[in-house]
Amino acid sequence: MVQDAKVTGLLVAVNKTGKSYKVQRDLWQGPRGRRVLVKTVRHTLGGTEEMTLDDARSRALAVLDQIKRGIDPNAPPPDDARAWTGRRMFEEYGADMLARGCVELSVTDMLERLDRYLPKWADMPITEVKRSAVARSPAGSPTNTEPRPRTRPCATSAPPTTAPSRLLTTRTPCRATRWRRSR
Repeated sequence: MVQDAKVTGLLVAVNKTGKSYKVQRDLWQGPRGRRVLVKTVRHTLGGTEEMTLDDARSRALAVLDQIKRGIDPNAPPPDDARAWTGRRMFEEYGADMLARGCVELSVTDMLERLDRYLPKWADMPITEVKRSAVARSPAGSPTNTEPRPRTRPCATSAPPTTAPSRLLTTRTPCRATRWRRSR
């Protein structure tokens, strides 16, 4: 590594395969007087064949200014929060579930719940969903106006005393239960 005499922080890195311009500086963040060292940032500007020393110096000054303001030039650009919708969140969660080895039917069921219970909020940006709107909506869903499907009860909950066993095996959604007489 060879440091530039005019621009502090500009380096020329010499490797086996070539030479490149790099910038190195400490990244400090926080309010004045209470700054904390986050890390030392090293950012590659490009090869010596691609740009001249004067171009590298001007680009280095811009990158060094970013680092001085507390911005990491190597950090990926932040996602725009307005681009995240309910549907995108559900789809990302489904992809994560598949990556963790969950069954595909679980992901499909989850996405169907989005379409069934949250159709109004599915394509709405997440930043626009407010807690007060969720609290005002019936059952937490903005379009939950249709009644819930009734479930048929299983056999009577009280144990039969003298009922024959064929009555206990009637056709119900649940399996019939045979009660033992413990008394």
